[in-house]
Amino acid sequence: MIFNFIFKNIMKSLLPSVVVFSLAILFFGCNPDETPEQSIEGSWELVEIRSQWTQDVQKGGDLNLRETYTFNPNGTFTKTRKDSEMDKQGSGTYTASGPDGRENNPSLKISMDLTFNEDVNADLVYGCEDELTEHLYILSDGLLRNMGSCMADVNILLYNKL
Repeated sequence: MIFNFIFKNIMKSLLPSVVVFSLAILFFGCNPDETPEQSIEGSWELVEIRSQWTQDVQKGGDLNLRETYTFNPNGTFTKTRKDSEMDKQGSGTYTASGPDGRENNPSLKISMDLTFNEDVNADLVYGCEDELTEHLYILSDGLLRNMGSCMADVNILLYNKL
């Protein structure tokens, strides 16, 4: 009986501490393993255009186009652009990984390579002539960046996840 009495009292006094400690480990002690594909899946909308040459910035109502990417869990994507001259959509495949050394930037979190299907309108692809690829990046600020892939590209396109 004494053993049961002591055991019950000790357990009653330790139980709140064990629960608090367990919750602290659960919420603060664990860092979820998130693959790049998990964090990019979904739709991203163009929110800003920055000129690399003039430092001009277009946002919100100043943007003269609407552009989105939708990334699917199976490694496919769709890009849509609507402006006064174009209402186009293209699709293809993508791969995503952590920093790959193409950029010397410590805030680089995810690097993506997109390959458009052959039937895409070339005007939809922001890259070099005759190439059906784009290279996108996500930095620590969480914005998706399309910086073009040619020396002549002068704009950085920034997208926010919807």
